Amino acid sequence: MLIDRYIIKEILLSFFVTFCVLAMIFLMYSLTIFLGEAVDGSLSGKEIIVLTLLKTLIAFGVLLPLSYFLSTVIAFGRLNLNSELIAIKVSGTSSKRITGNILIGCVLIGVLSAGASLFCRPWAYQEIYTLKDEIASKWEFQKVKSKRFYLSENEEQIIYLGKNDFSSGKLEEVFIKNQQEDGFEIITAPIGTIKSFITPKTHQLSLEGAEIYKISSEDKFFVQLENLTLQINAFKTIEQNQRAKKKPNIILASSTNPVEKAELQWRLSAPISCFILTLTALPLISISPRQSRLAKIPIAIAIYATYYIFLGFSRTLVEQQVWPHLWFGPIIFLSVLLIFLRLKRIREN
Repeated sequence: MLIDRYIIKEILLSFFVTFCVLAMIFLMYSLTIFLGEAVDGSLSGKEIIVLTLLKTLIAFGVLLPLSYFLSTVIAFGRLNLNSELIAIKVSGTSSKRITGNILIGCVLIGVLSAGASLFCRPWAYQEIYTLKDEIASKWEFQKVKSKRFYLSENEEQIIYLGKNDFSSGKLEEVFIKNQQEDGFEIITAPIGTIKSFITPKTHQLSLEGAEIYKISSEDKFFVQLENLTLQINAFKTIEQNQRAKKKPNIILASSTNPVEKAELQWRLSAPISCFILTLTALPLISISPRQSRLAKIPIAIAIYATYYIFLGFSRTLVEQQVWPHLWFGPIIFLSVLLIFLRLKRIREN
């Protein structure tokens, strides 16, 4: 029992350090990405921090299995370095018992991976999409500074605001020019209010004391209105895709959409990956006296990269309806692994 606790303690200690390092690396990477997006002022400091933390939480489903895989290799590398693994074997501890201890930790980390992938992932994506929509709606009129002209993407609309209080939506000295095929239309008003993104592509503009001047090849008129409500096209539309990543598991389970099927299978792959990677680590923890504790890390990283490529490639094929299931990739990888282990055992005998 003492040896069992010692082995598990060594693995979990290495796991904690490895996971913290990987999580910090991913957090800094995500922070760099969002800082790049904030150059134009579309993201505040608080929004950058929240988005970075949510992205890091989403990555837990991948980082947990990877961390346990690497920590197993690192822990036994240290035991090899100090000849402790030889001492453990000499004391009568069998390889099956050592493997059993490794699998106990695998079950624990697998449960954490399942929770992160099945529950934290959709919740985090829901928060990210909600926040991004809010950012898009705020950014639209924060960008329209006072006393400047702005041209829409289709170059058919020009907007000028004498004063823009985007926190309350109140506007002053409003000028809008709509270019049309046979003429143009000009709308002016001393005051107004804006409600951003009433629909994904339009804002609602309410004007008081509005004046409209229109000229075309067939007509020309001028009119004054006490109140005028307009739907104006957004310069930047809110993203409205399927967003399968934020959908609950129960909805994905009943869906026939290939993208949603692939998303559910990807979530389920986290605990399965933990088990497969743990099996992959077993050939790397054989007795190798006086070998550096990190000597096998490059091999472990190469193995993980290969596995992740298999997994990502399988997901793409499911989304493209080439494969019905994501599991073909991991099955192929595991089959190659078992063949390798079998050949290795035959060679040793």
